[in-house]
Amino acid sequence: MFEGSSADDRRLLAKRLTDVVRETLNVSPEAISVVIYEVPPEDWAVAGKSLG
Repeated sequence: MFEGSSADDRRLLAKRLTDVVRETLNVSPEAISVVIYEVPPEDWAVAGKSLG
């Protein structure tokens, strides 16, 4: 994920990911961890081409 998303957006992403994993795998939310790494576009490449 590119850097720059707001704290609210990251919280919402973590909640929605947790909800989907909980519903799909039938596990408690306490069993789920979400780690969000924000990467500058210049450090991300697709098909050998930098996105920065």
